[in-house]
Amino acid sequence: MITCFNGKFGKVEDFSVSPFSDSVQFGRSVFETLRTYGGTRIFEAEVHLDRLFESAEILKLNLHNSVDKLRRQIKYCMEQLVERNQAGGKDLRIKVFLAEEFFWIITRVLDEVSPDFYALGVEIVDAVFERNFPRAKYVNPAYGYFQRVQPKEAFVTIFFSDDGFLREGTIVNVFALLNGTIVTPEKNILLGVTREEVLRVAKKQEFGVEVREISRGELMTADEIFLTCTSKEVIPVRKWGEWENGDFTVAHKLRANFPKNDNFR
Repeated sequence: MITCFNGKFGKVEDFSVSPFSDSVQFGRSVFETLRTYGGTRIFEAEVHLDRLFESAEILKLNLHNSVDKLRRQIKYCMEQLVERNQAGGKDLRIKVFLAEEFFWIITRVLDEVSPDFYALGVEIVDAVFERNFPRAKYVNPAYGYFQRVQPKEAFVTIFFSDDGFLREGTIVNVFALLNGTIVTPEKNILLGVTREEVLRVAKKQEFGVEVREISRGELMTADEIFLTCTSKEVIPVRKWGEWENGDFTVAHKLRANFPKNDNFR
């Protein structure tokens, strides 16, 4: 597929710096992952770009172009890549890396998900870990470590603070249904774009919603646990340690009503 480096289009091998190199993946950079719907509509592009530049500010990246100019250029390049990388109408996954000296944008066909993934739910595991700069989205080698050591059957690892409060997962935000109320943490996590949309959907569907701390013990009492991420929207959890559940009513309802375009608001 065609990629984009500092506003120039070409194949990855056409450029001297690879988006898959350690200097890009683990260097001083921030990133955003976006997706299309219908193969052409980039979901919540402006919101993702807001967060990209907020992350750059948090990490104090010294950007050599004006933010407004760079933002317009990145948005234009994303739109061009979607147009140039038409994949038979299939949806695309878009990843934007922003460093002090350059930006990379790469796309690929979004992985297809089996209906069983949502019908049967996923298994998760947990660990004690909190990121530095939790409001910024940047490549963290620790996440790669947790993904490598987690059991093969686990979808993701979710994290708790040292004092036992829920945070986020390697690639997800976490929600729980507690006594009929949808609850999710806010402290020391990345405020996911999909997380925010699910909160809006839940309120429109007239669910009770609380944003607050959730202890490990309280999460163990949840009627449902579900996850959110850009590529897979709302993901029901079947098993977490000794906790198991086969009723995904709320998770399925939220996913069925998840907005597929930027006109939701």
